[in-house]
Amino acid sequence: MALPKITKYYWIQEACDAAINTEFDAHVREARRWAARAVQRMRSGVHDPDFARVFNVIFRTPVTDDQLFPIPQGLELINGGMPSGEQPKTAARHVYDALLDFCENWERTDERERADVRFYGDGGARWRQVNANVNNSGRELWYDLENKMYLYGNNPAAQAAAYGAVTATSRDFIDGQSTRRITIDVTPRVEFNIDGERSHRETLDSIASKEHLEGETVETLGAYLISRLVFHHFMLWYGLDENEDIDPTHLRDGWDHCMALPKGKSCVDAECVAYLGLWAGLADCLPLDRVTGGYTMDRAWDAIQGTNDARPNPAAEVPLAEGVVIPKNLLQQNLGKWQAKPNGQNQAIEGVINLR
Repeated sequence: MALPKITKYYWIQEACDAAINTEFDAHVREARRWAARAVQRMRSGVHDPDFARVFNVIFRTPVTDDQLFPIPQGLELINGGMPSGEQPKTAARHVYDALLDFCENWERTDERERADVRFYGDGGARWRQVNANVNNSGRELWYDLENKMYLYGNNPAAQAAAYGAVTATSRDFIDGQSTRRITIDVTPRVEFNIDGERSHRETLDSIASKEHLEGETVETLGAYLISRLVFHHFMLWYGLDENEDIDPTHLRDGWDHCMALPKGKSCVDAECVAYLGLWAGLADCLPLDRVTGGYTMDRAWDAIQGTNDARPNPAAEVPLAEGVVIPKNLLQQNLGKWQAKPNGQNQAIEGVINLR
């Protein structure tokens, strides 16, 4: 069934440019360009072995796998209006549909009330604390006076990228605002420099034009890359999860989070899809001192003994999706391929960037 073409809108507050001291929309455009390139490369399937390898590692399954997984809550809008749990899809189709919609069906608007995704750089001025300790949980409750939505968590102004969300199964306007909307607060904290030198306000294209990326990991590159943060939060609009409940690291983002998720969960995870986009962007970055090529994942991964399906948990059977598990007798033989090793035997799982 073809997905319905529904135009969505994003809005950027003028203060966002000042918050990062550069044009914020350049990062949105770059994220959407990554999505478009990922769509093109997924269409090539196994005939593009580098990208098929990246897909395999992130989503724990080959791009050709025909196993079906249910649609998570929130994805109805890009699934023909079907309720969650119906019309299951393959892992590749889950990812492809979100990417295709992101790169083709979004436009910027100057009308905030019309926007489905809204970026702010005002330091959280519109948020008001409602409860400092909800049900003795240690979590705070905040209310957005302008967008009429709630956020559980710490002060949005103190986070690198906080978001609130109001979701619905339609995109009707109530009280003058789109009912399915999220806001993202961008603060100067996104300027935090892991290596003390690189400005993460820059786009990936800008960074790659000045630096050798070979040998770096996507974790250190992508951690505070604004285009990846933008990609992640657009994916949240689609209802893709953050899966912190099944991630033993209890992270919501980062490459380590992606590598902690099993098959069937990673294909509906916002961060996993965002990192697929980042790898697509890296493939198009021309390395310094070269006239052709790009960056990709370690090709030796395919030679490591083991399966190319779900990463196992040696302690028990691993839930993949409802009613699907990895048999215990397969766990041991699977371990070799899916364990990151300190001696560099599995650079793909470690997210090491290699030359194409």
